[in-house]
Amino acid sequence: MMELQAGSGVQEEQSILPAANKKYKDTIFRMLFSDKKNLLSLYNALNGKNYSNCDQLEIVTLENAIYMSMKNDLAFILDLDLFLWEHQSTYNPNIPLRDLMYIAKEYEKYIKEKGISLYSSRQQKIPAPQFIVFYNGNRKIGERMEHRLSDAYETVRGEPALELKVLVININEGTTRN
Repeated sequence: MMELQAGSGVQEEQSILPAANKKYKDTIFRMLFSDKKNLLSLYNALNGKNYSNCDQLEIVTLENAIYMSMKNDLAFILDLDLFLWEHQSTYNPNIPLRDLMYIAKEYEKYIKEKGISLYSSRQQKIPAPQFIVFYNGNRKIGERMEHRLSDAYETVRGEPALELKVLVININEGTTRN
């Protein structure tokens, strides 16, 4: 074991430690919540629900979203809603645009699997999307915040024709939550 000499500063101590790899946090998040029991527990805690049957939950995370040079952390359907959850340790206001691309692919997959015809004269029903980011980065943000796709538009005249809202929940230690 390497010992620091007396009087050595924090700078020296930090240079001995390896740099943190932020990808591990994302990997742990995906590993932990790809287990239906853990995912259902987190869902219940966030929504004040008490589901106990893991079979009611269908994980639909995009496995090959890498082709977009992005990855989707977690997607699932429960109670006729489609949830896209991300873990981020880096602040990213572009998440609504990324989620727009993810949700389009999720719906494409859903329509294909269910054999839904988009050319039907009947309105086709799809799960309602909900987007959440669990944030634990260094940038100081409030307990909760919202990113909107329309914030990225060059110009906005009136109400945007397309909107996507992403709830960001600060999960850093010491952040108070209701």
